[in-house]
Amino acid sequence: MSISDISNGFGFLGGLGMFLYGMNIMADGMQKTAGSKMSSFLGMLTNNRFLAVALGALITAIIQSSGATTVMVVGFVSAGVLNLSQAVGVIMGANIGTTITAWIVSMSQLGDAFEVMKPGFYAPAIIGIGALLLVFAKSQKKKTIGEIMIGLGLLFIGLDFMSGSINPYTDAPIFAKAFEILGGNPLLGMIIGALVTALLQSSSASVGILQTLAMNGIVTTNAAIYITLGQNIGSCVTAMLSSMGGSRTAKRAAVMHLTFNVIGAIVFGSIGFIFFSLRPAFAASNINAVQISIFHTIFNLSMTTLLFPFADVLVKISGMVVKEKAEEEPVAEDAETAATLKHLDERIFESPAFAVETAALEVVHMGQITMGNVRKGIDAILDGYSIGDFSWDWATVRATGGGGYYLEGDRWGLIDPVATSIPWFKPVDGERVVAFFNPLYDMEGGKGVQVKMEGVQELLTKEVEDMTTEEEAVEFGNDPILIYQGDMWLGGKFLNVIFRQELPRSEKHRISLVQNKIETGESSEPGTLNVAEDGYVHLELRYNTYEDVTDYWGWGRVSYNLEKFFPTEKDAESTMKGFKVTINSREHGEGRVIVLDLDHPVGVPEAAKDVHSTSSIR
Repeated sequence: MSISDISNGFGFLGGLGMFLYGMNIMADGMQKTAGSKMSSFLGMLTNNRFLAVALGALITAIIQSSGATTVMVVGFVSAGVLNLSQAVGVIMGANIGTTITAWIVSMSQLGDAFEVMKPGFYAPAIIGIGALLLVFAKSQKKKTIGEIMIGLGLLFIGLDFMSGSINPYTDAPIFAKAFEILGGNPLLGMIIGALVTALLQSSSASVGILQTLAMNGIVTTNAAIYITLGQNIGSCVTAMLSSMGGSRTAKRAAVMHLTFNVIGAIVFGSIGFIFFSLRPAFAASNINAVQISIFHTIFNLSMTTLLFPFADVLVKISGMVVKEKAEEEPVAEDAETAATLKHLDERIFESPAFAVETAALEVVHMGQITMGNVRKGIDAILDGYSIGDFSWDWATVRATGGGGYYLEGDRWGLIDPVATSIPWFKPVDGERVVAFFNPLYDMEGGKGVQVKMEGVQELLTKEVEDMTTEEEAVEFGNDPILIYQGDMWLGGKFLNVIFRQELPRSEKHRISLVQNKIETGESSEPGTLNVAEDGYVHLELRYNTYEDVTDYWGWGRVSYNLEKFFPTEKDAESTMKGFKVTINSREHGEGRVIVLDLDHPVGVPEAAKDVHSTSSIR
């Protein structure tokens, strides 16, 4: 070994160091620049899996590592911020985003035709401008841009160093022999790619090194393909290690990432082996950096497209690999810890912007715990109702003017808010709400209860409508709807409904309670008591999706005013028994009748206190 060989070895090591360090600086700078936006990304991530894929690709493009993105996803899942269905979309997108680095690296070869187009040509200028911004700029944003430019310049210079160090050995037989062996053995090629990626903890970095070798014309096509497939598998190691010691759900998220890439490697590896067997000359030909970038991109886009419809299958596979142990009950200490640390997970530290967001959520959660402890303390002092007693009820708002109001609760009767934690609440007379409160004192004569208001959730409040023409029937619709037993009940002269719906993509759905007067021709005057021969008022619950559904399910709730149908004093002789509501049930088919007797009202279900969205219905 000569001095020249040692010098070239040092040059390669230094180039590798600059490449990795430059990539790290650039990623940190880009993450700082996008930090304010990244905190709102989670709010965008709903049940739209297309959006989840795009989000995963964007985050990975910013932080330059699919492994790091998946580590964050594992942290989000562990902290309960994401569910597995959302996580699988982000993981798919992460594999697409990691191709950005490969294209940055291959830019040097794209510019072979024009020396001035080579990134290495203008890399020193990029570093110089970045250093000036970093030192002299007063704005933090400009300083961050300077960091990005320095990182980008170091990345290109590092590539030039590595390429220059390898160039004297391009004709060495050892390289040709090594890649001949790797190209002829798909499994060995994948193992090498996975090991290198696992050691570097970044598939972007390992692909960049492979591209550097390809720039010097020493990498065969078949070897590059197998190694690249292995690099994608190796990118899963970081997330797998991160999930150790985490929850079962976090482990399942890591398994989904591994399953996705293993399936991709098997599919493309098999296709490649057959193709290269038929075209040995092509397999043994040299590949360049641009071609590696193209294959890397095609592989990730193809597998995402292929497996996207089977995302739920990946979730199920992860459940088969990491099985839930329902029989295991958490001990008291574990339950207390879980209640205390609801949002925090150290894996989220991979992204400071997301870490700040979850820390803020945890502060709110700790405040709730503190408030609960304060209330327990007051409970030991106060007589009668405890301020620590937390209750709820479906109620009707009665505005008294000047921002004042009281509530007519379905269970509690008159609810008088003598104190409140929600001074911003604007009462709307007649509106139905789910009220959350602390009972303080009984009112004289048992008229009601004085409370401290703690929260209000608005309900979609509607009147019963008449359906008199076929055109109106079309507008009301009659699409299937899912209502669980007990989730339709009478309360406060209102018909209350909790239902499951297919969420719309762009247009609000319509849910209506109607009197069908198309055939009967009954009077539609307000206050008319239309009691059928069986003693019931017959109504129909109509649901119209307008053929705008996403195949994702969500909850909805609505309250219909039935006051005009209840017997009054002049109807004292009425034989009205209650209401019969006909629905098109998703479970039981069209014509399902739900009977609501006035003498035997259904109790308010426990699920009625849960917060369900009404933003998607009208």
